Amino acid sequence: MGSVTPAAHSEAACSGCLKPSKKLTSSTGDQLCEKCKAVFLTATVLLNEDITAEDTLIPTLVFAKIAGGSPEYSALVEKTEAASGMEIARLMHAANDWPPQRSQTPAEYAKILEEYVQAHGYAGWELVRAVRGVPILRVRPLAAIPERYPDTQILKSVRVQVLSRHVKPADVGESYERLLTERGVRWDENNSGYISYRLHDGFLQVEAGLQGTISPLTAESIGHILYSWPAYNFPPPRLVADIYKSLVGKVHKRTGRGFAYDLDLYDKPQSERLAKKIILAFAAWHIGEGQSAKIQLKPRVARVLNRQLLDPSEHLPENSWSSNEKVWRDVEELAMRFVRLYAGGPGAFVTRT
Repeated sequence: MGSVTPAAHSEAACSGCLKPSKKLTSSTGDQLCEKCKAVFLTATVLLNEDITAEDTLIPTLVFAKIAGGSPEYSALVEKTEAASGMEIARLMHAANDWPPQRSQTPAEYAKILEEYVQAHGYAGWELVRAVRGVPILRVRPLAAIPERYPDTQILKSVRVQVLSRHVKPADVGESYERLLTERGVRWDENNSGYISYRLHDGFLQVEAGLQGTISPLTAESIGHILYSWPAYNFPPPRLVADIYKSLVGKVHKRTGRGFAYDLDLYDKPQSERLAKKIILAFAAWHIGEGQSAKIQLKPRVARVLNRQLLDPSEHLPENSWSSNEKVWRDVEELAMRFVRLYAGGPGAFVTRT
């Protein structure tokens, strides 16, 4: 992409996102930071590879925005073994320099980061392949995570995480039941337990499990018969599925209610035209504002898009504040979908009467 601009006494601003950076690279008239380079290269690869699935386009672009140029970004591309969903989530949080202060030792930081990701990370990330050094990622619509009692093999709970509004109650029940079956856990004589839920970071999580604690000594002595006792039977899959159904609700302008309003779609593959719409809107959103649907300084954004992504026949006007250009309308339409996966945040149970 060109030569690297030497660092000055004070950090210079990136031509793309306008954020100060210690390392800028010249690219067709722009001085780009590592994250902007990653976003534009990723957008180019997605367009050239004819990738059209929403569950791949948006996650791949979001990962580039969060982790582009970081050691974690390169580590994911260079891995010889498949990374787990939680490992990808950990790489993203580490690349985003969470937590902001690094006063801990590396071991302390790694422990805090691991605990945070286990509590807040989405487990449904997948690395599809790498193209020109760009990791192509996909998100599954749901994921199930087993939790064990500390220092034992005894299952304590199951967390079912739902990312897509299209996930049906039967899907949740089957995923939960499959995990229990794999671990030899019973639910047919359940007489206690707990089911909890929360919507945060763009996904709805339903957790079901056992109450109380089990020591390693108890687990070693009676672990093989523990699940035969009613008190250690898990909540039934049908109950978990029914509770999820009530929680997610449905979207309707007059009568809908539930968490479905805060979940995304991640639909099936789109047409090439609609895929390009998502890619260009993301690039404009990235360099225009970051977490808002309102693009500021549109002529500047248009100039960057023209130089970095668009063919001459597709160039946007650079000397106009016109709001009629389709790309600006696309950003307003799609920005919240980008924010859900990029920034997450808490959701609310919507009630329509």
